[in-house]
Amino acid sequence: MSTINRSSSLVRLLAAFFTLFIALGFCAALPVSSSSDVVVDSGLEVRGNTPSKPSKEATVKMGDTKFFDFKKGYTKVGSSGFNSCLGALIVSDGGAIIGHYTATHTDIKDEFQFNTKDANTRIKELYSANKNSIKGNVKTYVYVQKDNQSAAKWSEELKKIIKDNTGIQPEVKLYGDYTKKQNSGGFTVTIKEKKKGKTSYSVKWA
Repeated sequence: MSTINRSSSLVRLLAAFFTLFIALGFCAALPVSSSSDVVVDSGLEVRGNTPSKPSKEATVKMGDTKFFDFKKGYTKVGSSGFNSCLGALIVSDGGAIIGHYTATHTDIKDEFQFNTKDANTRIKELYSANKNSIKGNVKTYVYVQKDNQSAAKWSEELKKIIKDNTGIQPEVKLYGDYTKKQNSGGFTVTIKEKKKGKTSYSVKWA
């Protein structure tokens, strides 16, 4: 009887060891999480100065006419170095057409088409291509030197070109004084960004 009990105890002991061995083997076989799987929340917040948008400015040279889409981040656009030249400006909250011309038929309206970049051609092309962007508070200007009779003649033609294309009569802005040989600066359009990506502008001669 005692022999049977000892045998039963031995069997139970062996069974316990076997069960423990199986359990240890199973735990060792479990995958170990790598460090890349561990998410650590440090509770820290990165702080610093928000970088400001870079200034994007553009200037139109004499003999050129260009369109500027204000959605592209322009902060200032304009033209300078006027010396008896004529200036054209079609401006809105969405964009602007700027022209800088000598007071001659070649730059304003070349009937012989030797100059394919005259004001008559370029203003028509640019306004037609970008009129959907030229919206909101639309204004038009012609810049002409004071008491310059030759420039005054061609400024009338430039006004007509702008009116025919936009339907808006341009406001004439006088600068300097031809009789006193006064010439000064140019005009600048400053663009300000408002909410929801919209823009506004201001115009200044300096």
